[in-house]
Amino acid sequence: MIIEYMGHSCFRVKDFQDTGYKVVFDPYKIGSVPGYRELGEEGRANVVLCSHEHDDHFGMDNVSVEPFDGECPFEIEKIDSFHDDEHGALRGTNIVHVVTLKSTGEKVVHYGDFGMDVDEFLTEENLAKVSGADYAFVPVGGVYTIDAEHAVELIEKTQPKVAIAMHYRNDTCKCGYDNLTSERDFLMKGMEMCHETQYMKFSFIDTNEEEIDYEIISLMPECCTIHDQLAGGR
Repeated sequence: MIIEYMGHSCFRVKDFQDTGYKVVFDPYKIGSVPGYRELGEEGRANVVLCSHEHDDHFGMDNVSVEPFDGECPFEIEKIDSFHDDEHGALRGTNIVHVVTLKSTGEKVVHYGDFGMDVDEFLTEENLAKVSGADYAFVPVGGVYTIDAEHAVELIEKTQPKVAIAMHYRNDTCKCGYDNLTSERDFLMKGMEMCHETQYMKFSFIDTNEEEIDYEIISLMPECCTIHDQLAGGR
C-alpha cells in the first residue's frame, strides 16, 4: 500500500502491488486553501471519500474519478462524528473513515475535520473500530478541529502504529490557513508527552518497503506550490 500526502487534509491511498485501486480522502476545492496547487495527476482516484462538504474537504473539481473493473480491494467504514465540540451547532457533522486493505489487513483511519470531545467520540463501539490502525490521519491545527493537545490525546487512546498530522499551517511550505497552529507545534506536543516524533522530508510512504520508526510524524505536502524547490521533486 502506498500513502501519499497531497496537503491540508488530502491523502491518496493506493493498493499498489495488486490492483492499483486508488482512494482519495478530502480533496480541497481549487483555490480554497492558501499555498496548494491543483492536484493534477495526484487527483486521479477510483473512489473519493469526503468527511463533509466544506470547500477545503469537498473539492470534486480537483479530482478525476476513474472507473474500475473489479471488486474494490478496500473495506470502507464510516463513523459519524462532529466538526466541533458543541454537537455540530457551530460547524456541522463530520465523517471518520476507516479503510482496510483486504489483502493485507492494513488499516488507515482518516479523521476528517474531527472537532468533538475525544472521550465522547470513543464509545466502546467506535474505539473498537479505530483502535490499532496502522496509520491514522489526524487534524492537529485547532480552530476548526481538535488542537495539538487533543490530537495527542486521541492518538494515545486509540494507539495507531503511526499517526500522521494534517489540517495545519505549514510555515516551511508557506501553505495552509494562517490561523491554524503548525505541524511543528503538534510534534513538539507529542515530544512533551514522551512520544517519538519526526518531521519527514518526503510526501509518501510505501508500506511494503518502509518501516516508520516514529509514533507521530508529519509528511511534506506533495501539492504545495514550492514542493519542487524544497524536495527536488520525486
